[in-house]
Amino acid sequence: MLNTLLPILLFAALGLAVLGALRRANMWRRGRASKVDLLGGLLAMPKRYMVDLHHVVARDKYIANTHVATALGFVLSALLAILVHGFGLHNRILGYALLLASVLMFVGATFVYLRRRNPPSRLSKGPWMRLPKSLMAFSVSFFLVTLPVAGILPADFGGWLLAALLSVGVAWGVSEMFFGMTWGGPMKHAFAGALHLAWHRRAERFGGGRSTGLKPLDLNDKTAPLGVEKPKDFTWNQLLGFDACVQCGKCEAACPAFAAGQPLNPKKLIQDMVVGLAGGTDARFAGSPYPGKPVGEHSGNPH
Repeated sequence: MLNTLLPILLFAALGLAVLGALRRANMWRRGRASKVDLLGGLLAMPKRYMVDLHHVVARDKYIANTHVATALGFVLSALLAILVHGFGLHNRILGYALLLASVLMFVGATFVYLRRRNPPSRLSKGPWMRLPKSLMAFSVSFFLVTLPVAGILPADFGGWLLAALLSVGVAWGVSEMFFGMTWGGPMKHAFAGALHLAWHRRAERFGGGRSTGLKPLDLNDKTAPLGVEKPKDFTWNQLLGFDACVQCGKCEAACPAFAAGQPLNPKKLIQDMVVGLAGGTDARFAGSPYPGKPVGEHSGNPH
């Protein structure tokens, strides 16, 4: 049963993820042109992720270690799950590797769960509160279905009832981790964030460089607006950057206007850009609103 269902679930989720990626890329393309080394950025992305990004994340040791365990465990688990359960490469070594990767991911997911039990006010709630459970569902389900591959348990252990339960767990996990990654779930930050690092508007920041000044306007570019009126007035990689926001709220916590009760919250502003890019309202925003401004009264579209 599982040998039939698992490839279907995996490749269906991957197929939907590809469609979602194309949809999001089409939304980003509504922005203005920007000169970016596409191939060079992709080649530089792994180093930017593993070195530059983690130099920043390491300011918070707890979440840095959590992120390493969760992200590394997920990437390894996903790749190995596709090989073992998608393509049916039931090799004992691959099975043990998948077991170890899923354990690593589960450890990271546990720390995410502990972080979310009593989250600071700057963290967004809503769908983000289900993320630890989805991470656990993914890691635990693939751990259990891989035990027979590693030769630890017989192939028919648990019977059809356990197989059905594990199928539900796998479906839950892959829908959040693959499908949700490109269709707007909490894991969207992983997909958009990786591409944001690759095609960053200020690539000079990586490798220890600094770039904090305002970029001058090109007054000779007749297609460039003076300022921004609509989401499509941003460059395409700026729109990509908005989509990469993890809603950690550190900008909110550091904002003096928000602290003073002025109607500004930088995290909410970025999420309004995301909503405006796709078209919709802020009714589902699960973070702190603009002080004195209720959520649900704002809407927009890219045009």
